[in-house]
Amino acid sequence: MQLVGYKSGEPVRLNFFDLLLRQDEKQDFTTQSERLMSGLETQVRTDSVLVDAAGNQHDISWLHAKLRREQGTPMLLSIGMDISDRKRAERRLHWLANHDPLTEKPNRQFFMSCLNNEIEKARMAGANVAVLFIDLDRFKEVNDSLGHAVGISYCKLLPGG
Repeated sequence: MQLVGYKSGEPVRLNFFDLLLRQDEKQDFTTQSERLMSGLETQVRTDSVLVDAAGNQHDISWLHAKLRREQGTPMLLSIGMDISDRKRAERRLHWLANHDPLTEKPNRQFFMSCLNNEIEKARMAGANVAVLFIDLDRFKEVNDSLGHAVGISYCKLLPGG
């Protein structure tokens, strides 16, 4: 409750659906809660993004379960855990896997992945793909004579990254 701006001990009646930020998350929650309430599932896990009272976004992992009551309609219990730090770390690892940390330019793995995707799209569309390689004359000499720091600075000036 503190995440969305309510103080501890403050009586609050909050609709979970209104906390969801994206339309696809709202649709997913609707579908999953219908499956829970109809008995097709006993519990469901979902991820969503919530915005707190200050406007900050938080990645939340949810566990939803149907609670049976002796009388009346069953209730839906939703327990959320803030996984924003984990998501940030995952995004950082993904970036590091696809970029050179010194030049901050996309690396060979990223290039090959993009190239393979484009080749596959072209194949499915019956089209062609062309690749243009540009060689930097005497780049090795720049690195060897002026040092890697100058070479890295030079790379950062290049477009395409």
